[in-house]
Amino acid sequence: SKFSSSYCVLLLGRLCGGLAYSILYSSFESWAVEQSRRMLPGGAASQARVLEQVFSDATTANAATAVVAGAVGQLAVNTAVAARGYDSAEAAVRAGVNPFVAPFVI
Repeated sequence: SKFSSSYCVLLLGRLCGGLAYSILYSSFESWAVEQSRRMLPGGAASQARVLEQVFSDATTANAATAVVAGAVGQLAVNTAVAARGYDSAEAAVRAGVNPFVAPFVI
């Protein structure tokens, strides 16, 4: 690996990454459902429609971000050192290359 050749360190990194990924997605979904329950009048049907749109937009934005980051990473690999692909993709995401990003406010 780029950062460590220790199997234990790599295993710990995978474990922490999986945990962080799970918390990231479940916390947003929990927050969105609770906010829709608190803030939206009109009952469950109205809340379900809004949540469906929010989750659809979030999924589209995530997919678009992954595609753009992958393309930037591949471009970096093709033009530079192979180890720079991941760093370039991360930098592209941090720089906000996703044109679909919008505040998901309920």
